[in-house]
Parts: sequence; C-alpha cells; structure tokens
Amino acid sequence: MTYKINRAAIEYLVISILMLPLFFINIKTSHDWGDDFAQYIHQAKNISEGISQNTTGYIFNPERAVIGPKAYPTGMPLLLAPLVKHYGYNYTMINYYTSFFLALSGLFGFVFLRKHFSMLTSLFTILIISYGAQYLDFKMELFSDIPFTCFWLACLCLILSKKNIYTSILLGLLLAFSVHIRSVGLVIVGVFVIHEFMVKHSYKSASIQLHKNTLLTLISFLLLYISLKLMFPCNTNYPSLLSGNDIWERSNGHISNNLLNLLGFFNIYAPQPYYYISILSSASLITFSVLGFMYEFKVHKLTFVNMFVICLLYTSPAHETRLDISYAVVGL
Repeated sequence: MTYKINRAAIEYLVISILMLPLFFINIKTSHDWGDDFAQYIHQAKNISEGISQNTTGYIFNPERAVIGPKAYPTGMPLLLAPLVKHYGYNYTMINYYTSFFLALSGLFGFVFLRKHFSMLTSLFTILIISYGAQYLDFKMELFSDIPFTCFWLACLCLILSKKNIYTSILLGLLLAFSVHIRSVGLVIVGVFVIHEFMVKHSYKSASIQLHKNTLLTLISFLLLYISLKLMFPCNTNYPSLLSGNDIWERSNGHISNNLLNLLGFFNIYAPQPYYYISILSSASLITFSVLGFMYEFKVHKLTFVNMFVICLLYTSPAHETRLDISYAVVGL
C-alpha cells in the first residue's frame, strides 16, 4: 500500500512539474480587440466595488442575442474579482491566472486518464493537449473555457472516485460553481442525476440510504447555486435559449462551425518548423479519441463519461449560441 501511495505521489509531482512551463509560454501584457474579456473584467470590477453586474454600459439587443447577454454568468467574474481588486487591469497577471487553470486542468485530466491508461499514455496525452499550439494560443485570451474545463474535470474525478460525505459535498459545490461559470455545466448535473438514479441503480431499488451521497451532492449543489444567485444577481438569460425557433437552421450552422473548428486542429497554422509536432500530435489525438469513443460506447454503453459526451455533443447544435468544440475534445 505504501508503494502505491508513493508512486501516485511521484506521478502527480512529475505532471505538476511538466505543467510549470505553461506559466512562461505566451504571457503578454495586452489583449486583442474583442468583447468577452472586457465584459468579464467589467463585471469583476463591479463585484469588487459592490455594483450590479448588469451595469456595464453594454446595450443588449434581443434581436442579436447571439452577441452576448446583458451579463455573463457570475462564476468567471467572481474568479477574476480578487485579481482585478488587487492588481487592476493587469493583463499579465490575468495571463498567469489563466495559465494556472490550464495547468490545474492538466493535473485533473491526468488523474482521470490514469484510471484507464498507463502512466506514460496518460502523461503524453495531457502534454499533447496542454502544449498544443491551439491551446497555447487560446490561453492568451480571457475566456471562461479554461477555468470551466478545470472545474468540470475536477467534478469528473470526484464522480468517478469512491465517495464519502466530504467528497459528496465538495462535488456538489464544484458542480454549482461550474454552472455559474458556464450554463452548459447543467449538462454535467443532468447526466450525473440520470446516471446515479436511473443507470447506476434501478429506480425501484432507490432509497435514501442507498443514494445518501448523491442526495448530499444535490443539496450542496442547490445551496451554493441559489446562494450565489442571491448574493451576486445578474441577468444572464438569452432569449429563446434552447427554443424550437429555427432550431434546424441553428443546428446546421453550429455543426458547420464546429466542423471548421475540428478541421482547424489539422491545418490551422502556417507550416513553421516548431508547429509540426504539435499539429500532427493534436490531429492524431483527435482521430484516435473519436475512434476510442466509438469503441468505448460499443463495449461499455452507458457509463457516465459516455453519457456526458453524447449529451454535450447534442447540446451544442441545439443551443441558441455557439458552444465550442473544445468541450467535446476534452470530454473525448
């Protein structure tokens, strides 16, 4: 037992050290012209000053809701608020902050993969993802995708681990905050409930004793989710979210966009020498991930991971706004 604990600790130490260069790659002092990052920073500033998150000066147009809501979900501005309060609009510090969540995502991803693969396979897979040219460029942008990925990978590790009272409560809290970072986190919650009550155990066998840890998770989820809603109110509603209006046209548009994003993993960058390894490894990873998922679903059917990936892929084309394929890539 001591050998296994020491070996696991060494593995976690190795992956942690290998994530450190992320704090020195693509760190810059400014941001390109855009809108998402400005909204996040402005909301973070408002939170630190006790002002409503809806007061940003952004004029919301319901006819062009795809551009963005009156305010983004509270999670990302809350993560940024301490940084903005102490360092102001210091984008270098924000870059380091994003790098921290990417490094932490790599650690959680390694923990998840280690449950299924060897140490080397898990290690190289995480290195390919974390140091891929696409992700190194993406971490220079201030989006909620990387922090969201970090939180839901932490949730995934807890869902697949042996639960007790404390881990069940922690899982509920992480799920709640994930939803407050990006509303698509509700997919994780929905799949978790379905898997626990209807797949993992039959409905007839359900009892409070049998599902006490699951109930603890849901109670802690509701408490934190509602508390954050009341403490930091903001108008994040998109009109006709997941509505049936033009759903066919919207779905086709999103599928086309995500296909272009997928092809970008193969040919998005100019043929510079230091990009070749990253491009080839990323393309190979995507290809084998898709094939691996098809095989996994054929053999094991309705595992939590399989259900989550399927629901996420379905949610993307049905959503009123575009959901980036990077979610599905990490899931695969």
